[in-house]
Amino acid sequence: MKIIYASKYGATKKGAELLKAKLGEDATLCDLSIDEVDLQNEDSVVIGSGIYAGRLHGEVKRFCEQNEESLLNKNLGLYVCCRATGDEGWKQFDNAYPKELREHAIAKGLFGYVLCFDEMSFLVRKFIQMITKTKQNETKIYEENVAEFAEIMKG
Repeated sequence: MKIIYASKYGATKKGAELLKAKLGEDATLCDLSIDEVDLQNEDSVVIGSGIYAGRLHGEVKRFCEQNEESLLNKNLGLYVCCRATGDEGWKQFDNAYPKELREHAIAKGLFGYVLCFDEMSFLVRKFIQMITKTKQNETKIYEENVAEFAEIMKG
């Protein structure tokens, strides 16, 4: 099983690493910013992305578009990392991934978020601080969501 992701501030990577730990040795991590991805011999694929201004990470979006046909023939899991939870988090999930992939996915998840102001540009930092009403770095990864997701993917 391949866990394919792209991560800007670390939440998606952390989610992928936790998921791999739950899935065991059969799972491999593929960071789209550095790894070549071959889906040919994979039965199961997980795709993870953060949500940036309501959109998937650009590399994840391109990967989904370029590989949609292949992904629709796999056991597919999709997750996002975003600060929103509950209905708002699922709304962001639905707006991010293509409908066909969402409907095909056997596992869907909201894995949490990281706010790392030190790594943000000045304008992004000010915008996020205004929206979140915080100036503190925060990390909230929902390990129970990752564990539930892993169980579904294991079958």
